[in-house]
Amino acid sequence: MDALPPTRILDRDDMMHIGICAFRSGQTAAQVMEHAEAATRNAVLQGSNSWAVYDDSLPEKGRGNVRWRTLIEQMLSRGGPRLYQKPAVTRDGRVHHRELMCRLYDGKEEVIAAEYMPMVLQFGLAEEYDRLQITRLLPFLGFWPEENLALQVTVESLIRPRFQRWLRDTLMQCEKSHRRRIIFELAEADVCQYIGRLQPVMRLVNALGIRIAVVQAGLTLVGTSWIKQLDVEVIKLHSGLSRNIEKRSENQLLVQSLVEACKGMPVQVFATGVLSRSEWQVLSQCGVTGGQGEFFAASQPLDTNVKKYSQRYSV
Repeated sequence: MDALPPTRILDRDDMMHIGICAFRSGQTAAQVMEHAEAATRNAVLQGSNSWAVYDDSLPEKGRGNVRWRTLIEQMLSRGGPRLYQKPAVTRDGRVHHRELMCRLYDGKEEVIAAEYMPMVLQFGLAEEYDRLQITRLLPFLGFWPEENLALQVTVESLIRPRFQRWLRDTLMQCEKSHRRRIIFELAEADVCQYIGRLQPVMRLVNALGIRIAVVQAGLTLVGTSWIKQLDVEVIKLHSGLSRNIEKRSENQLLVQSLVEACKGMPVQVFATGVLSRSEWQVLSQCGVTGGQGEFFAASQPLDTNVKKYSQRYSV
């Protein structure tokens, strides 16, 4: 790179990205190229001149890449995935917000977002997907004026200047009171990996009145310094931390440490995947603000015929 002549057009510190994938017997040339391209996109996300190796742990569940791409493109062309809602409930039983959950129908069964989103990212369709989902979210704010609505948005989209411009222009057309009831959910692992590139766009998002939640917290031991670096309102613990927490002292300590890290800041910690009263009792003792899961309410299809959702649940 040092041997190249200087140019005003390209940033010499961010002009070369290398994607690496392993060839396996039986793979076609097209498959190898797809994997190499996916690795290159990951290298671009890392910023500066960098390289990345294709992650072959992405879920396939009996579907090849062509089948996945077809399903996802059909879903996008038909207006997006099926939408469900699940309330996040505080310790006194009040609804803090409702999370919009997405499922893709493959002709036989519904596929949850955790399974198909890695493929959306791999195919470079995250920006199109996020635009569609945000566009679908906005009318719901008018249907349910008492509800705060949360939607997962990919960091890959948020760090793109083109997406940032679209987001600004789109949200500026909404009433300020509506914008203040939107919560963008970002995965903790992505937040930590790209925090330097996220900080400018987070300032834009906050200026627009959008609130931020970081989800899947505690999935990896990445520290908590990001809590102070970003203006986060809600932290949602990974559902695995809730599972049988009454029997797992190490998970109790981790939850307590996350709650402690948020003291003195306007950050609320919510548990997810809560299935039983015993789990909820221990989580409450650990200091969480609220929870989400089958113990409170199951996911329900989003229904615009419902004039008003319940604002209280038994805890």
